[in-house]
Amino acid sequence: MKQPTKPKKHSALWRRLALVVLGLLLGVNAYLANARGLGGNQLPMPFGTGFAVVLSGSMEPTLHVNDLLVVRRADQYNVGDIVVYQSGYELIVHRVIAADGDTLVTRGDANNAADPPIDVSAVKGVVAARVPVLGTVVSALKTPTGILVLLVCAFGLIELSYRRQKDADDRDLEAIKAEIRRLKADASAAEQAAAPAGQDAPAGEHAATAAQDAPAGENTAAEAPTEPSAAPAEASAGPNTAPAGEQTATAAEPPAPPPGA
Repeated sequence: MKQPTKPKKHSALWRRLALVVLGLLLGVNAYLANARGLGGNQLPMPFGTGFAVVLSGSMEPTLHVNDLLVVRRADQYNVGDIVVYQSGYELIVHRVIAADGDTLVTRGDANNAADPPIDVSAVKGVVAARVPVLGTVVSALKTPTGILVLLVCAFGLIELSYRRQKDADDRDLEAIKAEIRRLKADASAAEQAAAPAGQDAPAGEHAATAAQDAPAGENTAAEAPTEPSAAPAEASAGPNTAPAGEQTATAAEPPAPPPGA
């Protein structure tokens, strides 16, 4: 029997992975939107890690526009660290050029003037890594259009996965039905081929078979009627014929003498 067709495992795996990524992106966007709108926090740091996008060239040539930054919270910040801090509703990424207790002074590598001093509590974290250009994608996904695209892609992948699975199930069902029809046809053909062997044999062959298989006594009884004239003669003579011993005795007596001899 032909094995049912199964969808490719790697295709299903990639679809599930894409759904997971899209779900995570939607969840992160929702989380960031709530954090900014309700708490005024422009860079939430769950688990002490956050992500920021470079929007200007004040840190050229170290950082470039649309670089994606990985920001990690630190216990203390030293001169030379590139930090991200919040000023009002904006995020600034600059280098620390002076530190005095809880007060830090920063400046952009491409700027000539230093920034106003900030309290260490305004610092979100230190830049731990950067990914070039990826910030463009992240910024686009944060827009309403980007969120709509994510939703459409998620629903499209779900629908595609469902349709492919349904098509595979339909093909499996049709294969099973075809196999059942084939088996029924084979069984019917076998019955039709076997039926004439016991019903259409010639009468002579049955008679010959019966004659060959009969016991010896039955054959003798069947052959007895082939002499119809001898049996009646013997049968009629039987009652009037004396046994052999009596006939011998009768023949041995001498004839009686004539009267007066």
